[in-house]
Amino acid sequence: VRPILSARCLKCHGPDEGKRKARLRLDEREAAVKRAIKPGDSAKSPLIERIVSKEADEVMPPPSAKKPPLTPAQIDLLKRWIDQGAK
Repeated sequence: VRPILSARCLKCHGPDEGKRKARLRLDEREAAVKRAIKPGDSAKSPLIERIVSKEADEVMPPPSAKKPPLTPAQIDLLKRWIDQGAK
């Protein structure tokens, strides 16, 4: 999970406060759980909702990031991780 988050999310949602978007930090569990992850319930986790969204203004990574969407395997791994408690 960490490599996926590092490669696809932390540039905008990581430790650099100057580059952080939407005041969302995904590199610290407490902050991620507060705003984006509902441990044990991937279906209600905003992180997953944004990753699978079909709306251009909601999907992550956004089209402006010029990165491809996460693969089905990456999404499945994130869902399983969240459903297992996001440790």
